[in-house]
Amino acid sequence: IKPKAIISPLYISYSGYKNLDKMPACKSFFVMRDPRDIVVSWYFSAKGSHPVGNNLILRMVRDKLNSMSREDGLLFSIDYLEEYGLFYSLRDWGLNSNSDNDVLIKKFEDLTGSNQTKHMRQLFEHCGIPMPQGQLERLLQKWSFENLQGVPSKQGAGGGQHYRSGKFGDWKNHFNDSHKEHFYKKTKDLCTILAYEDLA
Repeated sequence: IKPKAIISPLYISYSGYKNLDKMPACKSFFVMRDPRDIVVSWYFSAKGSHPVGNNLILRMVRDKLNSMSREDGLLFSIDYLEEYGLFYSLRDWGLNSNSDNDVLIKKFEDLTGSNQTKHMRQLFEHCGIPMPQGQLERLLQKWSFENLQGVPSKQGAGGGQHYRSGKFGDWKNHFNDSHKEHFYKKTKDLCTILAYEDLA
């Protein structure tokens, strides 16, 4: 990674990040999110709102999800994300990154919640990026969920909105007992490691 370069996003484990060839003063941050919310977000995104373009794998996944009930689709999503390595990567970050002073861990709900400005300021300061208060507030307003939810998906008419929901705990509106049981079978103590307790 070259000096003054900004690389984002990287969908890799903490071990993969540590093995990158980086400058000594490289600063990074990782956004942690409740993996159950990730499952629900991914399900709706893969099923309808995320632009497909020429991505044949996503097209096949979308066709499969649209042939399923929501209950079966969420179970499929848990399996798919486990095979993709998402839960392993989250576990790796949760277990190994806290002692790395060059990495700042921020939770998704902190960066989008009522204390958003405070947490975003900490993030910019960690990365060594000057950000005047007024500029930060305008930036957060421009890229708020409220504004982004009004932007249609690029996939065309009828595609809906790509930014569906950023609410913490939205998984509780969609997981039934079968989903909870299957999720914990696949992830074991992952939520505890990430400091997300069982809120069911």
